[in-house]
Amino acid sequence: MVPRKPLTQLTQHQKIIFATGWAEQKGLTPPQKPGNWLLIAGIISLFAFLLPGLLLLFMDYLRRQSYRREMNVLILQWGKAWEVSRRREERDYLERRY
Repeated sequence: MVPRKPLTQLTQHQKIIFATGWAEQKGLTPPQKPGNWLLIAGIISLFAFLLPGLLLLFMDYLRRQSYRREMNVLILQWGKAWEVSRRREERDYLERRY
């Protein structure tokens, strides 16, 4: 078995998929991705009423920023575990090969 790729060679989408799978395996709850309903309601209400529309858009922005922060923390935790196991696999691979 060939060792895993380093973190620098993975895309952000791959990191999110691996990190959420790792979190579920460890019993952690990964952050829920925010839906688009608040954004749509904000855009629609922007045409009817300016202030509530801006408020809804700002709330949507805050939810998305919160999701990004939580996901970055999860990716960092997963990345540490990924690199440790990758180094172990690489060492075992090299020992078996030579």
